[in-house]
Amino acid sequence: VSSTDSDTIVTEILLEGRVAVSPDNQLLAILGEDTRILDAEDYSVIFQDTIGTNRGVFSSDSKRLYCVGGTGVVVINMEDSLTQVTSVEFPDIVTSVVPSRDESRWFVYRRLPPLWTYAFEVYDVPLDSIIFREVLVPGAGRIAITPNGEYVFYTNPGRSATDPPVPPAFTIFDVSANAIDRVVEDIDFFSDSTWFAHPNCMAVSPDGQWLAILGGSLALRVLYLYDIQKGELVFREDWGGSGHVFTNLSVQNSQ
Repeated sequence: VSSTDSDTIVTEILLEGRVAVSPDNQLLAILGEDTRILDAEDYSVIFQDTIGTNRGVFSSDSKRLYCVGGTGVVVINMEDSLTQVTSVEFPDIVTSVVPSRDESRWFVYRRLPPLWTYAFEVYDVPLDSIIFREVLVPGAGRIAITPNGEYVFYTNPGRSATDPPVPPAFTIFDVSANAIDRVVEDIDFFSDSTWFAHPNCMAVSPDGQWLAILGGSLALRVLYLYDIQKGELVFREDWGGSGHVFTNLSVQNSQ
């Protein structure tokens, strides 16, 4: 943990998985076989369980943590000590989950049979039903949501060079319409004379204006910036070629 004010290391936290930061900056989740939630002020442990978790994200009010666990979704409720951990199983492996702002819907990325087949789905919690699905090949993408809950973004990057062809695009989903708003596709922006780096990992700035995208697979090597309000790709930086690896892309309110 480093301070952006002084450029100094504040502390080091041992982890075996990914991290998630609550929107109110008060909680830090350490995901993995030993799942922990820390107080972001003094890094004391306020929740710990040996449930295995992977990618996760806090609810918009910072009161619940949604994460991938097993083949389903694990929800850790910081307000309820009696039923603090609940889970919902899905038929196939869940790779990412993001709740809607009111948590009545979950945006789920799942791996489906056959090989190289995934799906982006909208799960209606009260109905216990999938109300939208787009099958994605080669899949293996990520999900991000705007702070106001209006739009969801998802990618379709695949996992390796042996996957089927990858589209030079990402998708914007309109939550209120429960439909795809647009597919942002631009082969010239997502490639150069010597490389093609498809959109992969994403994060939305806390003010909801910018979508930061890391392009490529394995060694993620290009940073893209999409202006959400203008609906335009506005910036890219490739740092002179491949070999740049980024992990645990997350955004705190302050930065």
